[in-house]
Amino acid sequence: MKKLLHFFAISVLLFSCAENDDFAPSSTIENSRILGNDNVKLIRAEHKSRPIYENETNTDALNIRTFLVRVKNLTYEKKVYIHHEMKGLPWKDFELKYVKSEDGEDIFGLTINIPYQDDTFGNEFVVKYLVNGKTYWDNNNGENYLLEEGSYINNESQTMVQLSYAFFNSFTDIGDRECDEVPLFGEDGDIIDYDLNCYYVENLNRQFQLEVFVNSQIQSEIDSTKVVYTYDNWKTTHIYPVKYGNSFFNIIEYGPEIESVEFAIVTKINGIEYWDNNNGKNYKLSINENYSIIPYSWE
Repeated sequence: MKKLLHFFAISVLLFSCAENDDFAPSSTIENSRILGNDNVKLIRAEHKSRPIYENETNTDALNIRTFLVRVKNLTYEKKVYIHHEMKGLPWKDFELKYVKSEDGEDIFGLTINIPYQDDTFGNEFVVKYLVNGKTYWDNNNGENYLLEEGSYINNESQTMVQLSYAFFNSFTDIGDRECDEVPLFGEDGDIIDYDLNCYYVENLNRQFQLEVFVNSQIQSEIDSTKVVYTYDNWKTTHIYPVKYGNSFFNIIEYGPEIESVEFAIVTKINGIEYWDNNNGKNYKLSINENYSIIPYSWE
């Protein structure tokens, strides 16, 4: 992964990893107070754009920023924030939500959906962890994290392909125009003419939608990535190729008889298959459920 660095001729804005909750955003922290804190660590951050679908305008599109953070479980009560640069405004805290626990650590995540017209977000951020009355920081060793459009940060590079979220979606749209002939009767009861009763047919769309995170460090080496899924407990198996792009957003149509799906993600790199199968349990989703590794927020 290419490391992005910004150097300035003036004082650099730094955020301390030390136990300090009172400094101003403009203060400079000595390196001796920045290094050596492993209580909080950014796992992943990504900036992408939601694609514009048919019949949508630019006002419907979004810039999407996702963050995943690992913290040591020092006590039950804790808060984790992304401390984010805002253009022409004070830096702003965005609180992350608990995702899961593993190996004595807690994982927190957040997705911020930003309308295209919103230009208040800067590119720099740091991670802030409040616990036991103390504040810990991950500020990328004093350089701050930089997240520009279309970029990503992955501090756990072994992650190659991973499910980000999945859900069922059903909606109606307007289909073809159809007309029925309606007879017109005269006074004697005979049909004297026909009128047309026209209407538009509503189509019910049923979609299984999912987003797959692909580590772009190895994207050029990927032979293929597919969703392997079943609607009937593996009596029949379906395979759907993952489409690459800025969003990795995939849509699979399903029929009215479907109530649940079980699936896994497989990617082939240089002839070797790697699976994201939910630690051997596969992902299982019912019609009214959804799965998201990173909680969503509409700021």
